[in-house]
Formats: sequence, structure tokens, C-alpha cells
Amino acid sequence: MSKNKRKKAGKWGTALLVTSLLIPTAAGAAAFLYGDANGDGVVNLKDVTELRRQLSSGDIELNDQNRGLNVNADGSVNLKDITHLQRYLAGGWDIELPTAPEEPDTPEVPDTPALSDDLSGYEVISTSTSENQVVCTALRYGSSTLGRDLVCWSIQQGEYSRTLLLNFEIHGWEDEYATDGQLLVDLGNALVKYFSEAADLKGCRLLIIPSCNPDGLEEGTTNNGFGRCNANGIDLNRDFDASHQVYTSARNYTAAPFSAVETQAMRDLVLASSPSVVIDFHGWENCTIGSADLAEVFSLHVGINHKNVLTSNAHGYFSYWAQLQGAEALLVEFKNSASLVTEDVIRSMEDIISGNYGQNQSDYELDSVYGEWKDIQCYTLSSEKVYVQPEVGASGTSYGYIDGGSDLCTISQIYSNGWCKVKYPAGSAGYTKTGYCRLSEFIDANTAVTPYQASVGETVKVYKTSGGDVQLGSVWSTDTFTAIAEKGGMAQIIYPLDSGGYKMGWIDAGKIQDLKKKGVMHK
Repeated sequence: MSKNKRKKAGKWGTALLVTSLLIPTAAGAAAFLYGDANGDGVVNLKDVTELRRQLSSGDIELNDQNRGLNVNADGSVNLKDITHLQRYLAGGWDIELPTAPEEPDTPEVPDTPALSDDLSGYEVISTSTSENQVVCTALRYGSSTLGRDLVCWSIQQGEYSRTLLLNFEIHGWEDEYATDGQLLVDLGNALVKYFSEAADLKGCRLLIIPSCNPDGLEEGTTNNGFGRCNANGIDLNRDFDASHQVYTSARNYTAAPFSAVETQAMRDLVLASSPSVVIDFHGWENCTIGSADLAEVFSLHVGINHKNVLTSNAHGYFSYWAQLQGAEALLVEFKNSASLVTEDVIRSMEDIISGNYGQNQSDYELDSVYGEWKDIQCYTLSSEKVYVQPEVGASGTSYGYIDGGSDLCTISQIYSNGWCKVKYPAGSAGYTKTGYCRLSEFIDANTAVTPYQASVGETVKVYKTSGGDVQLGSVWSTDTFTAIAEKGGMAQIIYPLDSGGYKMGWIDAGKIQDLKKKGVMHK
């Protein structure tokens, strides 16, 4: 805005009395107009009268509401401002009024619909938008057997590229105490609240179902029938069309795929929204089943062991059916009610939302030498316990340990800080856990060499240790492997497996026929 200024009279010495002056302003450009004491949008003699009236009881303390009265810009409102305003209006004094600062334009917020197009056919129960423009909408995706609303919360922040569906309480009664499924409902609602107020959803849309089986929770009576199951006695987590099997027991009853209205509604919601990640939360078996990459997040943050991938043995499971539809799926079984900590689950979900898990984990810089290798099966150098940590740099003995005498581990990432991420046996047979330990537990820095590509001219046995006592497998003349250490006539190597991934072991160094180091052949 240009300064408001009245010049002196011309050479004839004539002064013009200005009785009314309309100051042009851009609409909404300034919050106030200096000199406009009566607030009518015009600076004139009426404002002199109003200013005199306001000062009749003495000077006025300056604040944000009356700063337009300080027309001489001396930091106070007093009789001098009346004189200044009179002279400004009279002209001929070569004085000006201060210019009010322009207020920044308020950015237009795009009108985000309550639901994306793929869910627009569902009934909206309620919707709200946070200050971070996260739209949180409760939709009714169906009705339970007894007529209760089946509610899903859609949480998104503008455009999204991934949809994550989280399901809770498919069993109203789990196996710790009566109606313990309420803990899962509470967890689901806590996640709705937290992520509806999030600063950045990283281009993800969340679909959260806090209570999948409301009838079982509200009116059920047992964990071996109605309670665990729906009001018709159907186990919803055996009722999906995924390697479906007829069960006649009260605990797992299902006669045909999608025989429950609850599973039909979930089926339609998943098919409509095409989630890329589906996680189904249960209690209390202390394991995860499904995606190993998703599982490691819950291993690190919640301490849950990973049991297996989802296969055709998961008869009628919701998570297995979701996997067959193309989702990365995981069934999460918390250890017990005491181990269910909302903050730990939030940390897990934040990693998944940001894509910071599995081979895409980016918390630590990959090692420039070893970082290219992933999923290396190996044994520790020590035959004693090797303690694993929940994060790089930690110490202690409470998180878990590798039995160096027998545990076959898998290194999934090797970092430049000398640590590695490792999966190791834990809990029941076949279960694994993810943690961190120093790379020196597997590769001795004192025997390490600059890695070089190598091959052999015949089939050579691979051993567990440099002592050559326990055979792990063999390398063939057609294999190309990498030598990483040398000790006592043996070479520690990383070699490829036919099934995918790699394995670490020791071979007779004298059997290495060709060396390929930095592209040069050595003999």
C-alpha cells in the first residue's frame, strides 16, 4: 500500500482543507486503517472528533486493537495524535500517516471430500478435518448379525498412493479373560485418534476397523462360541474364501466361505479400497504370521516373535484372504494384555506408514562394502550366547540372544556403523525375532580382507567354522562367491543359495582357483 501523504500548498500559498479522505485499500490487504478512529473505513474530521473523545480521559495505552490511533507513530496515543491527524487532513504540512502492514493471504484449502471415490458409496456417519488437513471420516460398511453398525474410519491427508487397512477384534472374546477383545477395540480407537491428528501421513490412507465383531463383544458369553464368534456362532477368522475348510467345533465354526454378514461386509470393503497393506490384530499367542518385513517392525517395537508366512494352512483367515487379493498382510498376536502398549504399536505403524521397514529401512546408512548383500544365513563366530539389542548402539541382556552353538541367523542389513540387523530363532521352534548386533559377531575384523569375487574348479565343501568341523553345504564350479576373511588356510565366503539369498561359511582357501578382484584376474 502506498503511503498516505498530503503535500504543502502550491506556490500561491493556498492551503486546501480536506474534510474527507477515502484511503484506497486492497480488499482484505490490511487489518486496520491509521486515523480511522470511528472505524467507518474513511479518514475525515469525524475521526478527529472521535479521537478527541477517546482521549478526553487521558492518554490511551497502545495495543493491537487501537494501534490505528497512533497516527504520528511515536508509540503512544495522546493529544499529539489529534494535532497530527488535523494537520494531515488540512494539508500543507508535508506529513503522512503510517501504512498499515498487509496481512498475508490465507491460502485456500482444497475442498477434500469426506471419502475417496472408491468409498463414496458408503454411508458417512461423521467427518472432521484437522489443522493439518487430515480428513477423518467414520463410515458404515455394513451391519452385524444383530443389527449393529460396522464402522470403519477413513483417515487421509490429500492425495494418497497407499492404503493401509487395520482390523481389530475379529474375536470379541480372545483367551485371557471375558470380553478381552475390548482391549483391541481400545487400541484401534487410540490409533484413529492419533493418526487423525498426525502432521504427515506420508501419502498413506488409513482404514481402521476398531470393532469387527461388535455382537460377540457386547452380547457374547464365551471364547468357544458366541463371543469369540458372531451371533450365529461363526468364527469370522475362519470364514473367508482362502483355503476355506469346514469347521464344526463351536470355537471355529464355519460351514461355507462368507457365511457371515460381517465377513461379507469386510470382503466388499477390501475389494472396494484395494489396500496395499492389511494387518489383523489379535491376542494372545505372542507371534506374527505373514509378511516377514512387516513382522520385523512389531518384533523391534513390540517384542513379538515371528512364526511363519501365511500359507494355505491359514484356512479361512482374513489376513490370508487379503494376501491373496494382493495385499502385504500380517496377523499380529500380542503376547498378553499387559504387553499391549499403544505407544509401541504407534511406533510400528509410523514405520510402516513411512515405508521404513524390511529392506527399505533407512534408519542407518548401509555399509559401502557389505551393504549390497541381503538375507545372509550365518552362524556367529562365538559358540557362546550373543546378546541382541532392540536398536543400534544399545546394550543389555533382556531383549534376546543368539545361541552361538546352534542358532542359524539371517543378516538382512549391514550398516556402515559396524552393526547389522539380524533375524534369529526365538521362542517356540521355528519362531524368529529381529534385532541388532555388531557385525564383528559374524566377521572378525582381524581376519577380514578386502572382499573379492572368487570361484572354484570343483565342488568344495562349506563349513560352519574355520575349523572345518560341521559342513553347511557346498559351492560348485559354476558358482561365483565372495571371499571376506582368511584364517589358518581357510577362507570365509558369502555364496548364493539356489532358493534365494546367501549363506556365510568357510572353505579350504587352497581350493580357490580363480580370483576376480576389481575386475582383474589373479592366479
